[in-house]
Amino acid sequence: SFPWQGVSLAVHLARLFSLFMGLGTVLCTYHIVLLIFPKKPIFALGAMAFNAFNPMFIFVSASINNDNLVILLSSIVLFILARLLHSVKPSALRLLTLGGVIGLACLSKLSGLALIPLAALALALRQMSEWKHRPESMRDWMPLLREWLCECITMFAPVLLVAGWWYY
Repeated sequence: SFPWQGVSLAVHLARLFSLFMGLGTVLCTYHIVLLIFPKKPIFALGAMAFNAFNPMFIFVSASINNDNLVILLSSIVLFILARLLHSVKPSALRLLTLGGVIGLACLSKLSGLALIPLAALALALRQMSEWKHRPESMRDWMPLLREWLCECITMFAPVLLVAGWWYY
């Protein structure tokens, strides 16, 4: 009963924190779709509403569990990857940030490990897109492969620093 004290207060605060993580996920959904379809903000609103009013998402966001954190961190990773796909060359800071967020997702739940190959694939797609737009005389794939490996190592180093100790 109100006013909450002790365990009851702690549970209500944890549920409030979970709701804020759900809100962050919904906002990430909006920004990801807006980045993909910049001239169609109605798509972003629709995706945000679809996410926000999904009954299971509401249930998970209103309860105390580690799913909320991994969903939020995965949404942040997807947003960073969407921005990386639209940039010419990702900065080292952006790759380190991506790796740090993936590391936190890996710490929050085992399914966060799936973000590592997804990020490597997104970096490879960006490299392939860059390769495709080069003139025929400059289509040597070895420098791009080397650059992709450097980007993957830069992205994977913070994952190891943040979550490697746990999996070890």
